[in-house]
Amino acid sequence: MTSGPMAGVSGTVDYQCRRLGGEIYAISWQEADGSTVVHVDDFQAGRSLSFFTTLQGQFFRLEGSLRQSPER
Repeated sequence: MTSGPMAGVSGTVDYQCRRLGGEIYAISWQEADGSTVVHVDDFQAGRSLSFFTTLQGQFFRLEGSLRQSPER
């Protein structure tokens, strides 16, 4: 779920997902604007690493927690 200035933003992109072992996955995609994103998500530990490169060449490394959304 996004919050702040990105609240409510959604989109559809092609992605690639590879299981690295256990419940750890590498997930990558390219945004509609051409920027790239790579996640390394550990669903068992509830942790996510994210690497994001903008079209201007800015590179961001982010880390956060994962939790299952409540059923709708």
